[in-house]
Amino acid sequence: MGDTTVKSVLSAILAITLSMLLVITPVSASAKEFVGIGTASGSARINGMEFSSGSNLYSSDRVQTEAKTNFLLSIAPDERVALSPGTLAQLRTENGALIVGLERGKVVVQSAGHTRISLVQLGVLVKNAGQTPALAEVIILSERQAQVSAVRGSLEITGASKPITLLAGQGAMLTDASLSMAMPPPAPPGYSGGGTHDIAIFIFVLAVATTASFFAFSAAHTTESPSKP
Repeated sequence: MGDTTVKSVLSAILAITLSMLLVITPVSASAKEFVGIGTASGSARINGMEFSSGSNLYSSDRVQTEAKTNFLLSIAPDERVALSPGTLAQLRTENGALIVGLERGKVVVQSAGHTRISLVQLGVLVKNAGQTPALAEVIILSERQAQVSAVRGSLEITGASKPITLLAGQGAMLTDASLSMAMPPPAPPGYSGGGTHDIAIFIFVLAVATTASFFAFSAAHTTESPSKP
C-alpha cells in the first residue's frame, strides 16, 4: 500500500513537471530567436561568458569586445554589424527587425533596412532611409553625446521632434543638451536640430570614410553561443 502511494506521488510530480516544461519551453525559444553568425578576431564575451572564436547569436544576447577585438555579425548578404574593440551592445528583435542597442564604443552597420541602431541614452534610433544598402557608423563619445555618420547611402535618425536624414558623406553630432555642461559648437550651414529630450543635432560633412575596413576580417572557427537555447 505504501509503495502504491509513493508511485502515485511520483507520477503526479512527473506530470506537473512535464506540464511546466511545455509552458516554459515556447517562451524560452521565442526569447532566444537566432539573429546571425558572429566571428571575432580575438577575445570577447557573450552574456558575460568568454569566447575567442565564432558564435551563433540570438536575440537578447549581450556582446562585449575586449581591447584588441573586432567582432563581425553576419545576418544576411546585405546585413552586417561590426563592433570595434571596447564596445558593448545588446541585440534584440522588434517587428522583424534587428535592433543593436549600443551602450559603449563604436558600431558599423551595413543594412538594407533590417538592422537598426538604438542609442537608449539619447532616445534615438538610426536606420537606413533609402532603397539600397547603407553603411552607418555610430560612436558613443560620452554618456550624453554620440556621433552618427552616413558612410554610404542615406540614414534616418528618429527620436527628435522630426526625423532627420543624413546623406552619404554627412554626419550628425547628437548631444543631450539638457544634461550637457559645455556649450555646443556653432552649427555649420545646413544645421537641423532640436527635439524631444532636448536633443541637439549638428550636421557636418565627413572628410574621410575609413569604416569599410571593419568588414575585412574573419575568424577560422564557428562555435555555438553560450546562450543557445
